[in-house]
Amino acid sequence: MSIQAAQKAEQVLEAQYQDAVRQAIDKLDTAFIDVLEARQTVRALRAGWARLKTLEETIGDPAKKGRRPLEEIEAVSLERVNAELAIQRAEATLLQAHRALALLLRVPAEQAASLQLFGSLHDRAAPPPCLEELMRIALQARPDLNAYRLGMNRAAADLRRERAEAIDNLFLFCTPLNANDFSPLGKQSAYGWGLGLLLPVPLFDRNQGDIDRARVNVTQTHLERQDLERRIRNEVRYAATEYAASREVVRQYEQDMLPGADSLREEQSRLFVTGQTTLDSLLEARREHDEVVREYLEALVYHRRAMRRLNIAVGQCILP
Repeated sequence: MSIQAAQKAEQVLEAQYQDAVRQAIDKLDTAFIDVLEARQTVRALRAGWARLKTLEETIGDPAKKGRRPLEEIEAVSLERVNAELAIQRAEATLLQAHRALALLLRVPAEQAASLQLFGSLHDRAAPPPCLEELMRIALQARPDLNAYRLGMNRAAADLRRERAEAIDNLFLFCTPLNANDFSPLGKQSAYGWGLGLLLPVPLFDRNQGDIDRARVNVTQTHLERQDLERRIRNEVRYAATEYAASREVVRQYEQDMLPGADSLREEQSRLFVTGQTTLDSLLEARREHDEVVREYLEALVYHRRAMRRLNIAVGQCILP
């Protein structure tokens, strides 16, 4: 009984280790997405800076004041300087994200900036299975739930062991040959053998306390497993809802809002070049475009994190 209980305990530890690995992967994936977010932010800011640089060249060099009013040139230059400062801050955030990821990967800090990551924030995968299928997978694959299932087997093995130990071991002994020499007394010598059984009878201590404790442990583990199953179902339901909602938001940005913001910016640029609108209107259109891009990036990152949370809730990598 003790060997079976030890084997069950070993299986529980293995399942708990698998759950610890699942949580470590969650932290690593979080740091990975942070790097992707910071990298995409730098790219978007650099693209905006390039457009401002082009606009600055279009309206004329500051030394050539005859093409456009000096106020317009200074306004564009100020916008470009602000964009450069934003890029510097974003690059610092990217370096910090690289260092956080390098720490998890046990990469030296001086090599953090040279990490080459291959990944995307965009969701190119097919939609996940239905909610019922996701719950079924989670109830089968989650290592923390498997640890509780194995824990119930361990608790049952402990109960059987405690019940077996209520009665001590039996002792069987024998005397194969026993000779008594009575010849000095003028009597016949006696020969014989003996067989005995020692059976301790517990009258007061029958291991009742350990048995009751093992029985309570079985009941408690069963209740905790049921509670964990309910929490897993709720986690999967919430993660699936979050994934669907965030994916729809990203779709709306890509199909409606981003094309509209691009079209408005290009139209304002055309009108400004032909002299049909002012620089303030053009800069305002660019700011609105940059704001839409920033919001789109936030929606993209949120959806990417929703994909990660769904994988963690299910306990399997069902999404890339």
